[in-house]
Amino acid sequence: MRHLLGSDLAPPVGQGAGKRPREAEPDPAAEATKKPRTLRSLTQGGGTSASAVYDWRSPTGFVGNQPKDGECTDVEELGRRRVIRPVGPGEEGGENGLSQALVDMLEAHGMDADSDWVKGHLENDNLGGPGTSANLTPLTRKANGSYLGKVEAPVKKAIERLRQLKEGKTVKGLEEVEEIKILFDVEVSPELMFPDSEVDCEKSIREYIKIDVRYHCPELSETTKEILNGLFELTKLPLPELPPRGIRMNPVTGEFTPQWTPNPKGARF
Repeated sequence: MRHLLGSDLAPPVGQGAGKRPREAEPDPAAEATKKPRTLRSLTQGGGTSASAVYDWRSPTGFVGNQPKDGECTDVEELGRRRVIRPVGPGEEGGENGLSQALVDMLEAHGMDADSDWVKGHLENDNLGGPGTSANLTPLTRKANGSYLGKVEAPVKKAIERLRQLKEGKTVKGLEEVEEIKILFDVEVSPELMFPDSEVDCEKSIREYIKIDVRYHCPELSETTKEILNGLFELTKLPLPELPPRGIRMNPVTGEFTPQWTPNPKGARF
């Protein structure tokens, strides 16, 4: 089961609606020091958030949700502008249509000035995230790979492992796994990475993507927790560790703050 993008409401599956607590209201003084916010439209720059709730019944093989033409169109313009062309007849080197600030950031992180850009899903397409602007944001291909590897893949693996546990394929009789939910919330920064850029499509590149993904299982017995914590030793198939709550990813470089490497022995409950 899943819930639509940007929703404040993400109830545990089968337990009825209920709002999760909101974060504290922002400090106006701190807000005043932030970078300018984008004036790009939804169709140009993409969405601002995605929310979902998953459990062992959630499908992980949706198809047909690839980014659509005419959605998050600033990515299409970034793709045109990234192409390096000769400066002039008889001259060495070339240039593209991106700002110097963006090119400098790419090259400072060992990336090419003509690095490819993609319409990145906030909620993974295989988990039901649509290929429309509200669920897309501009990412370099490298950043998209980082998001896939450290955010989307662990969520899909967690769903599949929960299903294996529920069906008794790894540990028999662990009925309580049906109570385990995965709460998924991501937000793109309202601030811009390049607020002073004269290239309009760069004003859809956000300063960061904030990720809040976690297991939700307040009613598990201590016995079940002990079994889950020992899954690696028992089966070599633990429930994967999810990213630290509030971790942020740079949409250009794909780097995470704080840096994080998942525990191969899985999550702890």
